Amino acid sequence: MAIITRDSRRRKPRVDIVPMIDVMFFLVLFFVMFTTFRTVEEGIPVNLPQSSSGESVTVQELVVTVTRDGSFFIGNEEVSPLGLRSAVASMVSERENVVVFVRGDQEAAWRWMVTAHEAAKEGGAQEVIFLVVQPQEERLI
Repeated sequence: MAIITRDSRRRKPRVDIVPMIDVMFFLVLFFVMFTTFRTVEEGIPVNLPQSSSGESVTVQELVVTVTRDGSFFIGNEEVSPLGLRSAVASMVSERENVVVFVRGDQEAAWRWMVTAHEAAKEGGAQEVIFLVVQPQEERLI
């Protein structure tokens, strides 16, 4: 007959931290990825018109927003056409190649877009680009 003796010392419980480190790594990675790659549109929210020939632009120099009532904004600050021209002129004095992006509401009158274009050109902008959104294609299921 065999006698089985138990060890009187109890094992201390251990917390395995390797899975916890893995979870923390994935949480940090998740937040870094989603906070650095979000796209933020500047200025006043407007509904951009759609265009299938529009191109994506990654570099922005000066963004001018034209609302449907003909107000001009640089960022969140409302400016007059003369103020727009002077803002562009001050940027041209700092840099040679200034590109102005015009974000116009699709309900805005064309005369306001032309006014923004002329003010930017008179201020010395090398190029004025009108921003549009590409239409979403309908998918057949």
